[in-house]
Amino acid sequence: AAAAAPRLVKLAAQPAGDVLPPLFGAAWKSLAKRADAIEPTSPVADYHEVRIRAKRARYAAAAIAPALDVRGRDGAKGMAKELAGLQTLLGSHQDAAIARDEILAGAARRDGDGPFNLAAGVLLERQAMAAKADRAGFPDLWHRVRRPRHRRWTRG
Repeated sequence: AAAAAPRLVKLAAQPAGDVLPPLFGAAWKSLAKRADAIEPTSPVADYHEVRIRAKRARYAAAAIAPALDVRGRDGAKGMAKELAGLQTLLGSHQDAAIARDEILAGAARRDGDGPFNLAAGVLLERQAMAAKADRAGFPDLWHRVRRPRHRRWTRG
C-alpha cells in the first residue's frame, strides 16, 4: 500500500533542503521533552530513555545530512556529533547501572564469600562513582547540545 500511495508524494517536488530538516524536528522534540525533565535524582530508566531518544535524533540528523546543501549538511553533521557525545555519556551511565545489577547478583550467589564480596563492594563503589560523574556531567552537556545554533540548519 505504501508503494502505491507514498505519504510524501506532494513533497517530492520540493527541494530536499526544505523538506528534510523539519523531519528531524519530531525526533528533536521527543528528545528535548525527556531530557529537559531529567533531574539528578531521576531513575536510571529515565536517563536510558533519553539515551534512546538521543540516538534516534542523531540518526535522523545523520540520515538527512547528505541530501542538504553544504551549510545544512555541516549543521546536521554537527548536531549528530553533539548527540553522539550525549549518547556516549548516557551509555556510560547505563553501563554502570547494568554492572551494578550484575555485581549485586553475583554477590548474592556468593553469600558468605568474604573476599569475593569485598571485591564486589569495591566494584560497586567504582560503578556508583562512574554513574554519579555521568549524572553530574549531564546538565552541562545537555545545555550545550540544546543550543539553538545547533539547530539553525533545520530552519532553512
